[in-house]
Amino acid sequence: MTKSLFGKTDVIQMPIRGPALPHRVSMGEGALVDFDEAGNAFNPHPYVSAVVVVHARENARDYIDRELANCRPPDALSPTAQHARAVATLTALNAAEREGRVPDGEYEWVEVFDLSGLGAAFSGMPLPPNIFDGARDRWYVLDCNGFVERPAERG
Repeated sequence: MTKSLFGKTDVIQMPIRGPALPHRVSMGEGALVDFDEAGNAFNPHPYVSAVVVVHARENARDYIDRELANCRPPDALSPTAQHARAVATLTALNAAEREGRVPDGEYEWVEVFDLSGLGAAFSGMPLPPNIFDGARDRWYVLDCNGFVERPAERG
């Protein structure tokens, strides 16, 4: 059995035999959001205030993504042309790295999934609204449609 934080875990499976058609399988059970008999969402673990997912990304990855986006052809290419374009792109990226144009360092951001909006079923201590207030941070709250992003409250 598996548990996911906000609902059933979706797994992409590829069959061992037969056609290679991936399909999505829901398995396990939701760990932090459940529904009562009336269909209302509640937190079966009322002491959990939020789930915070920390991300890190290298500045070099952003540079490479921008360069690759600039190299996308407007039309479909033949396999020979695709190969030539790929070789030229990799050559240009290698040259950029040798010349020091690829930036060093990384940055971090968080996604906060705030569980304090579960109403009477929540008995924990809510996080301060500006505890994660970085420029890239994202904060999600519960409403009748599930988790929705709320505007940042900068400290």
